[in-house]
Amino acid sequence: MSSGKVVTPLDCDEVRWFHGETNDQETKWLPFSGRDSLKIEIVYRKIHSIELDKSIQSINDDALTHHLQFVATSSFLGITAEDDEKVYVLNGQYSVNFDRMELESLYWKDDTKQIRRGTWFLKAVEPVKGSLSEEIERHHLERFGGGKAGKASTKLTVGNYEITWKSVTDVYLVKYLDSNILNILLPNPSQPLTRGYKERADWNDYFEISHLVFVTHGIGHRKKKNLIIESTNELRNQFELTMTENYAKEKSRPLFVPIEWRSSFLSDHALDEIRVDDDGKVREIFHQYAADVMFYQSSFYRTEIVHALVSQLNHKYKLFKTSNPRFTGPVSILAHSLGSIICFDILTHYSPLSFHDNYILHSIDEFLKRENISNEERKELTSMKSDREKLMDRTVLNKLIKKDQQLDFEVKNFFAVGSPIALFINLRGEFSTNFHSKTANFERIFNIFHKKDPVAYRIEPFFDRKFKYVGSYPLNQTVGVPYELGNIYLMSKFKEIYEKKIEHKEEELESKKYTKEWNDLLLEKIDFKDIKEWEGVNLDDERVKLNLIEKLGDWTLAGRALGSKLGLAHRIDFEYDTESILERFTSHIAYWDNPIFSLFLANVIYGKPNK
Repeated sequence: MSSGKVVTPLDCDEVRWFHGETNDQETKWLPFSGRDSLKIEIVYRKIHSIELDKSIQSINDDALTHHLQFVATSSFLGITAEDDEKVYVLNGQYSVNFDRMELESLYWKDDTKQIRRGTWFLKAVEPVKGSLSEEIERHHLERFGGGKAGKASTKLTVGNYEITWKSVTDVYLVKYLDSNILNILLPNPSQPLTRGYKERADWNDYFEISHLVFVTHGIGHRKKKNLIIESTNELRNQFELTMTENYAKEKSRPLFVPIEWRSSFLSDHALDEIRVDDDGKVREIFHQYAADVMFYQSSFYRTEIVHALVSQLNHKYKLFKTSNPRFTGPVSILAHSLGSIICFDILTHYSPLSFHDNYILHSIDEFLKRENISNEERKELTSMKSDREKLMDRTVLNKLIKKDQQLDFEVKNFFAVGSPIALFINLRGEFSTNFHSKTANFERIFNIFHKKDPVAYRIEPFFDRKFKYVGSYPLNQTVGVPYELGNIYLMSKFKEIYEKKIEHKEEELESKKYTKEWNDLLLEKIDFKDIKEWEGVNLDDERVKLNLIEKLGDWTLAGRALGSKLGLAHRIDFEYDTESILERFTSHIAYWDNPIFSLFLANVIYGKPNK
């Protein structure tokens, strides 16, 4: 480094390592945490026989001890203790390949990131590419190292680059084009260079993993196994921005791990063989998207899909625990579209046998209604119905579910995103009483959707029909406020109906029907004689009633009518809208990089923002 005007080699903590995040063919270089950067630099210097500065020796010992402990627990990855050039970074998600100057994912074969050793920088933050940076540093040390440097200037040419030193600290870089004419017409201005990163790497600069979140995809991933990686990266990057803006003091982060189940599904060859060979776009869309839903509706292929997803989840969990043996935090699942239905079935131990039994029971009930059946037939069918009902008990059905269809870990939060879960449950003839049974493997479910998402359905009215009067909880309102049931949101749907202009006859009829249902609920739950404000009010005049409800404040009347809990311990349905015209058309796939959605996840995981 330079002490006064004395130039010496850069210390380990002055060198910073970066990883490249590519988006729209543009690579943005992000610095590793201080601890990751020092770990990489220590092993890099060992490989290249570069002496460590004395201040880093204790950190070196600590780093190697930590590293060898990790390697010793990772034998199933093919890593041995002799493989001491391996460095694991970004919370154990990637290992460093120094030969290729890349990060290689432990979770995905095709997931790589470029890395760069930063010694010289443009604009003080953008690292100059490796080979050029090495040449600049070598020349700098040869010209100015080891003694007091004067104002003597020097120049270096490397390929199309020209680096000029006006003094030891006044250094500039110019990149020339291949054509002299272009260099004259399009001159490239010189850019100042800075030696050493603006912040020294700190061994205590790192994030602990607070929460493990598995992210799984829905339809549309046929032959696109890297798509969920890209989506998870978008989610991870947006979440980091959310944390920086709203949880600046938080020293931990959740780890988002993508789960891809579609490529493990082995039945595509049959679909390709029977497909009509044409270039129709409609057929291609059906082939790419709708076929997955039909496959999952088949009892035969459903087993294969469930096995593929469960095996991926269990494998990734085992991999994570191996690289993070001291992790004791919660595990959650974030599942999109069809993926949410598959995960829900896995978490609730759903079996198609229950669907079949429901159908049999319904058929028996219908047959028993007949008058012309014999006593013997009635007795046999009644006995058969009783046996079926006993068999349908969930504790019995769970014993029929194979081990390879069950998770090896418990789930805290289940985030269903853009999900048609309620639709599928309705189609199966299921009921809310067994929607979230005591045997379900999750503590809480969040049904999150964009208001314009055509695939998403509400879940709360499935539990309690009174929720048809209650709007989904608006995510736009969740910044710094609790997301439990709040009276202020109870009447949102009811209020919306009367504030909306009625333009069509059908809407007017629907509104009147809705109003009558609401009146019946009020009359059933509330003794109006106890409320002085209701004296002389015409109960048939809904607009007058609405005005009176507003005057009561905090929708107290609605709270009395609907009940404080409405049969649920927590809210389930959470929606958000957007002013973006584009997002209204892409609502089903617009969750990953949405800041409202990201902030809601952070609220659930960390609570009230601490900014």
